[in-house]
Amino acid sequence: MKDRKTELLEAKHAARRALNLIRDAQRQLSSARNWGVVDIFGGGLLTGIVKRDRISEAHTTLRRLDRALEDLRRELRDVQLNIPEGPSDTGYDLLVDLVFDNIITDLRVQDEIKGTLSQLEILAHKVTKIEFQLDDELGRLGS
Repeated sequence: MKDRKTELLEAKHAARRALNLIRDAQRQLSSARNWGVVDIFGGGLLTGIVKRDRISEAHTTLRRLDRALEDLRRELRDVQLNIPEGPSDTGYDLLVDLVFDNIITDLRVQDEIKGTLSQLEILAHKVTKIEFQLDDELGRLGS
């Protein structure tokens, strides 16, 4: 059986990994949002392709984040802490946007991006709070 300090350090590492993936997804979605604005106001085929590429990258990162959050949940169970679920993956919207490239779909995709960014910000805050809790306990243990 692992000692408390080792368990806390493993949980901290898992939290850091999740937070890094959250930040990656935020950057990718912010880029997609920016390209989406250009797409709405007259962007052409290239603009739409770049936007969809950014969305695809974000979906990949969100799937990696789901696995990282599961790892974090497992590590946090070892130290009796919990973390909420991550943001939902909106793969359907990417498919709809690819097939029906029009202003209504573009606006809906923008709304989904905005909602996911908001969920990621809340999740980042919670993971950061957990990191502080882990650091606090590690400090009390004398690390």
